[in-house]
Amino acid sequence: MSPFLALASCFAALKLASVDSAAGSTTIYQAQSPGSIAVLTSAYFSFGSYSTSTKSLASSAFVTLSDSWRSYYTLGFQSLWLIRDDMGGKYFSQQLVPVRASWPLGSRAGLAVHYAYLHEAGIALYSAPTVFHFFGADGSYWLSRTNSFGTSFTVAVSQGSVEATAYRASLTTEIVGGVFSTSQMVLSRATWSPQLFSFRQMLSVSLGGGSATWMHSDLGRRVFYFDDVLLVAYNQRDVQTLSLGAGMAIRVYKQWYVTPAFEFDKFDPYAVTYGSIGIRAIF
Repeated sequence: MSPFLALASCFAALKLASVDSAAGSTTIYQAQSPGSIAVLTSAYFSFGSYSTSTKSLASSAFVTLSDSWRSYYTLGFQSLWLIRDDMGGKYFSQQLVPVRASWPLGSRAGLAVHYAYLHEAGIALYSAPTVFHFFGADGSYWLSRTNSFGTSFTVAVSQGSVEATAYRASLTTEIVGGVFSTSQMVLSRATWSPQLFSFRQMLSVSLGGGSATWMHSDLGRRVFYFDDVLLVAYNQRDVQTLSLGAGMAIRVYKQWYVTPAFEFDKFDPYAVTYGSIGIRAIF
């Protein structure tokens, strides 16, 4: 049961250098003189409405450090609550602590590792508390100054056993100046599910002045998937069949941005509509 936080950070999925602006940079950077540190901080709040009358509340915060060599180190914390009136209000909670580190390999390639700790509090008389550990690595390669390819593999482990795996591959291209297309496929499998395939198409557009907008659509089927770029766990046990969303990064003052977004997700037994608001600051 995952919070909606992905769209608020979606430009990271384009493998762009989000430390430079809300929309990121598409330049292949050579190593610069060491010593310069950039800090990107962000916080988000989201509200979800399920077709089953369940409501969700979620909050998150992230801190990313980047040095002049274009290495990135990200730490996040996310909390989620599920609410139903017929169950006395808040009946389920979970916390996710994701970590990601990435390094350049020359001027065109990059390597990253990620880990996330997920604690599900459980539901009285239904499920016991559960802990999952997500481990994985990913790589990227710039085909040109504005076109890149990325791939990753992630495993989910609980009580010493592998419960789920996911493989991701994505291609980002600049259609015209400031307009980027990202096509992504995901192969996911869980112990309770066969291997599934889903496809995401994302479009992002620079609005000038540091602001940008984006939209995405997901088709196919996926289950228990940790997004290693957005650092979000889609840990519903049900199969997801559709996702539609859009959002903006609005520059309000110097390197401060407000990021409103929405998303609609369809699962086999139900649907969820999310709305979120976030703030980002770059120092």
